[in-house]
Amino acid sequence: LFQMTSPSTKTNAQIIYKVHPLVLLNISEHWTRTKGQTKKTDNVFGGLMGVQNGRDIEVHNSFPVPVEERHGQLFIDEEHYKERVEQYKTVFPELDALGWYCTGVTEGLSKLDGPLHKEFAKHVEAPIVCRLITDSDMPTQKLPLVLYESCLNEPSNYTSLRGVDWLLVSEESERIGVDHVTRNSHASAADNESEVSKQIRSTTSAAGMLKKRIHVLREYLNAVDQKILPGNPEILKEATKILEQLPLMESEDFEEHFQSEVNDVTCALLIPDMVKMCGALQHLVNSMSIMSTERSSVLPPMMKASKFHKMTGHGPDLGYM
Repeated sequence: LFQMTSPSTKTNAQIIYKVHPLVLLNISEHWTRTKGQTKKTDNVFGGLMGVQNGRDIEVHNSFPVPVEERHGQLFIDEEHYKERVEQYKTVFPELDALGWYCTGVTEGLSKLDGPLHKEFAKHVEAPIVCRLITDSDMPTQKLPLVLYESCLNEPSNYTSLRGVDWLLVSEESERIGVDHVTRNSHASAADNESEVSKQIRSTTSAAGMLKKRIHVLREYLNAVDQKILPGNPEILKEATKILEQLPLMESEDFEEHFQSEVNDVTCALLIPDMVKMCGALQHLVNSMSIMSTERSSVLPPMMKASKFHKMTGHGPDLGYM
């Protein structure tokens, strides 16, 4: 366990806050992806999911939430937020919405992103706030994350947020993943190049060299076949060994295994689209149900009876009338 202190005015709260590494990675990835796509360093926002057990609050995961600016004020996409929370609740029933996250170069919330606290307070009682500091001058000895809790008297007022201490906790699987990411993306101060970039560059160079040698060998074999150059027995022998291995790529076992791999990858790529389609279909069914209920509630009894007679083909009961 690593204990982190929020540098703002902190309280000796009796509540213990715990944050998993996946939350930090998700927020950092969201900000980096947005910066790479828009070429801007705009702040990003999202929701926090976790578990509250008595006085222990543990933040397990997070997800991005679209935000739009209207009349100089930020508003969240409430439909998207509710849908994502429901999806998380379906897969992880033990997780609940705990609050929201944001990024910025300063520790405290600004006047622009601060009012978003009121937007999230509509869906979460006394939401907590995780703010990732994107300033490059942040000390490297500590994680650039501060945590705030809402005041019970004014949970929707961002000016009453109080910084609290928090603990960085992780499970065995998370420790393995974080260690892998840290080891592969560690950049040295000398060349500022990550290990992943070095591996990709080395693999690309090897593939390019192989392509050039295959091209030279192909040109030589064509020249020998056209009697332009004399054949070298050693080269032709090595080329024959390579060609003898090529029919193995056309065997039935290889085709069956390759097609199975293609089908598995295709299915994995289609799963997110299927989940999105199911969510849209469920939303349509709910909307149709609400519209049907509202229409049936406003129709007069005689119109309902007339609709029933048209559907069944029977006339009205004159005795009853």
